[in-house]
Amino acid sequence: MRHLLYIILATTLCLGSCGGKQTGEDTEGLDSDSIVDLAIDTLMAGRLEGLVSHKVRMTDEQLSLSVYDLTAQQPIYAFREQTLVPPASCLKLLTAVAALKYMGMNYEYHNRLSIKGDVQHGILYGSVILQAEDDPLFESFEGFAQAIKGAGIRHIEGDIVYDLARTDTLKAHASAKSWDIPYNKLPVLLKGEERVKREFMAQLTAQGIKFKQNPVFAGHDIAAHEAESSPLRRRLAIDMVQCGSTLLAEDSHRLTDVITPMLLHSSNIKADALIWHLNHVYGRLYEENPLHAFMKYELDTDYAESPLVINDGSGLSPDNRLTTDFLICLLRYAYGQKPIFRYLIGEALPTPATGERCGTLDVRMANTPCVGKVFCKTGTLVTIGGSGLAGYAKGSNRHWYAFAILNIDMPVADAREFQDKLCRELVR
Repeated sequence: MRHLLYIILATTLCLGSCGGKQTGEDTEGLDSDSIVDLAIDTLMAGRLEGLVSHKVRMTDEQLSLSVYDLTAQQPIYAFREQTLVPPASCLKLLTAVAALKYMGMNYEYHNRLSIKGDVQHGILYGSVILQAEDDPLFESFEGFAQAIKGAGIRHIEGDIVYDLARTDTLKAHASAKSWDIPYNKLPVLLKGEERVKREFMAQLTAQGIKFKQNPVFAGHDIAAHEAESSPLRRRLAIDMVQCGSTLLAEDSHRLTDVITPMLLHSSNIKADALIWHLNHVYGRLYEENPLHAFMKYELDTDYAESPLVINDGSGLSPDNRLTTDFLICLLRYAYGQKPIFRYLIGEALPTPATGERCGTLDVRMANTPCVGKVFCKTGTLVTIGGSGLAGYAKGSNRHWYAFAILNIDMPVADAREFQDKLCRELVR
C-alpha cells in the first residue's frame, strides 16, 4: 500500500546507523541526529501502520490520516491522505489561522459611542453616534446608555446615527441546518440592524433618556436619495456627522478573545461571525476572498484549481470538503509562525485533563500519557457520521508532530476511540 512507502524509506535510511547492512549512499549527507530522527520516526510509522492494519469497527473508506514530524521536517505516515472528507469543526483551524495571519495577533474589535452638539440643561442639541463592528463578544448597550446619562443628558433633541459594520443577521450556510446557529443565541450585534436599534433605544429608555422616535436613522438615511445610490456618498455622509464629535464610551475585545472560545468550545457562531468579519475587513480592502487568498499565498494551494470545498468558517456545512494532507499543510504553516503556534499551544487548542482547557475533548485521553502533550481541535457531524481530530502532539523524543484524522460514515464513538489511540502512539 502507498502509506508503506514512508516506512520503507525510513527503514532503508537508518540501516547503517542501527548496525544493519549499508545500502549504498542512502545515508550519505545525513548527520547522526538526522539518522536518529529517521530511526525514531520509522518506529512510529510501524506503530501507526499496525494501528491502521488492525483497526476495528472501521473500514479503509471511513478513514483518512496524516502525521508529520515538524521538528525533523519529514512525513511519518499517511493513509488515504488525499481523500476529500467533510472536516466538521476541524475547519475552524483554517478560520483561526487565516484571521490571525491577516488581522494580526493584537487586532481588536472596537465599538464606540459619541455625541456631537451642545448640551444645555440636560438636553443634547445634536446627534448621538453609535459605531459598532460585528463584535461577537459585545453583550449589551447598557454601559453606553449609562455613559449618555453620566454626561448629564436626559433628552436627545436630535438624531441617533448608527454606523454598523453588519446590518443583516448571521445565519448558517444554506447547506447546513438553520437551527445550528439559533437566532436567540446570537450576540446583539449579529442580530441585524433593526434589532440593534431596538436594543439601543430600549437601554436609553431604561436610563430615563428621552429621544425623538422618528428621526432615528442609520448613516444611509442621511440624504437618502443620494446616499442610496452610492456607498461613497453614504460614507461621506456618516463622516460629516461624526466630524467634531466627542467620544463618550468605548468597548473593545481582542481577536484572540474570540478565537480562544471558538476553538476550545467549538463555537459555530463565533467561527461564522469571524469569517464574515475577516471578509469585511480584509476582503473589502483587497477585493479578494480572504480564505482563498490565504490558501493561495500562504499555503500554496490555489482554491480555484483545487477540489476543496469551503462553504463557511465553522464546518457546519456537510458539503465542506478537505483532506488530511491539506490540514497538515495548515498545521505546518502555523507551526512556522511562532506567535501563532505559541498561542495555539498555550491558550486556544483543547488539551486533555486541564480544566477549562479540556474544551470539547471533555474527558477524552484524561488518564493517558497524552496529558500535557496533545493539543488539538475536534470535529463532529453526527448526521453524516463525521468525526475529526487535528492538531499537535509532543513525542517522548521532544519532537513536535502534526496530525490530522478524518472519519466519515461511522459511529462517532468508534472514530474517537481510534483517534485517541493514535494520539497515545504519537506521545510514546
